[in-house]
Amino acid sequence: MKKLFAFYQQKLVGVLVKGNNGISFTYSKSWLKDADNFALSVNLPLQEVPFEHAESFFANMLPEGETRFLLCKSLGVSEKNDFGLLVELGGEIAGAITLQTHSEPPIERALVRDLNHDELEELIAQAMQVPYKTIDPKMRLSLAGAQNKLPIIYVSGQFSLPLSSDVPTTHIIKFANPHFTDLVMNEYTVMRLAQAVGLNVPEVAVLTIDGIDHLVVTRYDRLQTSAGWERLHQEDFCQALGVLHHNKYESEGGPSLAQCVSLIREHSTQPAADILQLVRWVLFNLIIGNHDAHGKNIAFLYSPKCVLAPFYDLISTQCYPGLSRKLSMKVGGENRINWLQVRHFERLSAEIGVKHILIKKEFRRLVQAIDENVDLVNEFEPLKQVINNNLKYLESRLR
Repeated sequence: MKKLFAFYQQKLVGVLVKGNNGISFTYSKSWLKDADNFALSVNLPLQEVPFEHAESFFANMLPEGETRFLLCKSLGVSEKNDFGLLVELGGEIAGAITLQTHSEPPIERALVRDLNHDELEELIAQAMQVPYKTIDPKMRLSLAGAQNKLPIIYVSGQFSLPLSSDVPTTHIIKFANPHFTDLVMNEYTVMRLAQAVGLNVPEVAVLTIDGIDHLVVTRYDRLQTSAGWERLHQEDFCQALGVLHHNKYESEGGPSLAQCVSLIREHSTQPAADILQLVRWVLFNLIIGNHDAHGKNIAFLYSPKCVLAPFYDLISTQCYPGLSRKLSMKVGGENRINWLQVRHFERLSAEIGVKHILIKKEFRRLVQAIDENVDLVNEFEPLKQVINNNLKYLESRLR
């Protein structure tokens, strides 16, 4: 029977077991008795009874798409073998826990390897071709999502790699995309615009290596203290609702906006503020033409109280003609921006329990804020065109 042990710092949280019917998880008795304990997920409340099917939480920590395919191919692991990938990658994952193959607490060694410019350039060049795990088998790092990216330490202008699981990474390098050459500038512009108009988002920067731009994102699930960097626990809304990553779109059984608001209302310690942020996120995505905003792009952050995490992976997919024009989450039953009518926003209001007048007010506020930041919008011409087109349509529906 194969096992993995989940730790929070030096404390054993619980045990994962690979069985014939999937992955089970059981909290340790010591964790249940700990005065500072917390549940790993809304979907995994603290209890002594094992969870027979815990895949929706743990498998959602793993890469998807082509990155997953390449990792599995290089590691000799089946693409459907979530447990096998967790064994290989679970040393540094989203949130605060680490996964070990042994039951002893992680050894505190704080080992890192500083990278000079040439080493960083070589690492990125290699990682753009094959996932980082295939470059250095000792690295046990995992980030969810389909895009190939690298968790890294970036402190005082120095990039470093962790060589022991007790060292949290602080940033994420999202590599240039060979299929969409301006994707980095797209996300860089959109994320800064989001911050400027009132959305809670992490800091972003552009890293240019050998003439190629990459995006550096500050990890929101990390906290710098006088003693160093600490991991903060988090879970995305697919994890919270028990939805596997391949069902993340609403049309495939993934989270709806109504379900997301219900989660916030039930679990957030500041539900009114967080629901307003989510409404702002929905409207902002419509304005910029982000059709790929799904339940894995929304998360709870436990720091230690449960709040809505900063938004991430904000891009304008509408800038690319070949990508789907259907929204990942419907707005009042409609998943096409240019088919939205007043009735759809009224239905959305009823579904999420927010007054229609508040949605209209927030839309007008966003429009004004975007107008005040037009210089930022102008930095990326395709985004400017999308926003202008979408606003012409949406303003007549949300006046």
